[in-house]
Amino acid sequence: MQFTMSRSPLLCLIALLAALGCTGDPSSKSTDIVPATGTVTVNGKPAEGVQVTLISSNKNEMNAFGISDAEGNFSCQQGPDRPGVPPGTYKVICTQLLLPDGSPLGKDASLSDFRRAVNRLPIVYSVIDSTPIKPVELAPSGASTIEIAIMAKK
Repeated sequence: MQFTMSRSPLLCLIALLAALGCTGDPSSKSTDIVPATGTVTVNGKPAEGVQVTLISSNKNEMNAFGISDAEGNFSCQQGPDRPGVPPGTYKVICTQLLLPDGSPLGKDASLSDFRRAVNRLPIVYSVIDSTPIKPVELAPSGASTIEIAIMAKK
């Protein structure tokens, strides 16, 4: 099932806030940063253009986000100048915003593109309290890899 942004303004707001990392205190930068990388698949195949958002259990930390490439690989960061994330436990939510022609929403997408975008993934994956994706623990050693498997009806 697909949801258009005009029918789901809450989804649009969630995606925009997550992309901007609008929680936490940016001045509370942790000195310990570890990579937050992994792969995302949809129906068993690598998925391009999936926005992966990590929501910290530590309310003083900002959210982190990344977008998967054509092989499904992603790397999360807390902002343009903040690659990686502090170690800890994170809830994971995902959206895959596609343009009407089915192409992924690019990094240089306009507001008009966001308005026309459709989330290909079931809405449950983008809601923090109901996502079936298990929380991830990112260890101080930095050896964690995040594997996200999403099932979506075609």
